[in-house]
Amino acid sequence: PAQHLRSYVRMRGSADGSLVAEVTQGFVYALLPTGRPRLLWQSRGFQLSRYRQEADGAWNCHSNYFGTFADAASGAPISEWDNPFTGRRDVLPPTVYGPMDYVLTASRTLVKPTAAERAAALAERRVRRWSRTGDLVSILDELGPPGDAGKPPDLDLVTLSARVADLADPALASVPSQTAFGAVEPWREWMRMEARPGMLLWHLQSTKVNGVAELPPELVAAADARRPGFVAGAV
Repeated sequence: PAQHLRSYVRMRGSADGSLVAEVTQGFVYALLPTGRPRLLWQSRGFQLSRYRQEADGAWNCHSNYFGTFADAASGAPISEWDNPFTGRRDVLPPTVYGPMDYVLTASRTLVKPTAAERAAALAERRVRRWSRTGDLVSILDELGPPGDAGKPPDLDLVTLSARVADLADPALASVPSQTAFGAVEPWREWMRMEARPGMLLWHLQSTKVNGVAELPPELVAAADARRPGFVAGAV
């Protein structure tokens, strides 16, 4: 489990405590009770994170995420949207998460765990689901609150992929990797969907880049305009 967890950290971020920058892009769909999912927007964003190992063997991830919306067809940035379900024009606020801290164990990712939850996760001998195809290793991570029966669906599925040769190189604290991200969640509050049935499906991918300097400048500017010092504070 300890080796698996360190490999997961190297794929997801960096084991030497350095800042990790990732660029994210993809599509957001409406899942309706009947018919095909309906494409609503494209999504563009970035994440900044640091990882450190703690005394009990768990890893802490300190993370900030900023995301914007773009037109579904053209990919041009948009700040307003004509909601086809309600007939209203809605403002599209950026998605801002952070600063947030996650606890990583070999078996799961925890958000604000109690001492008992943390101890139980560390005691588990199982690891995240992983597979190997040729020279490619993939690890699946499931993120979501436990014991949520009866609540609206809210689940993130994250698949990290990297080359076996890179993982086998001990000199690489941060392993080149690609991340595929899917999430199912209730309608966003600003959509004003009221009691209309359905939910959102996010289908994104992210890639590590070489530091803040390689983040799209228009996204950095938008993040700092929304929350001054967003990027500098993470660095």
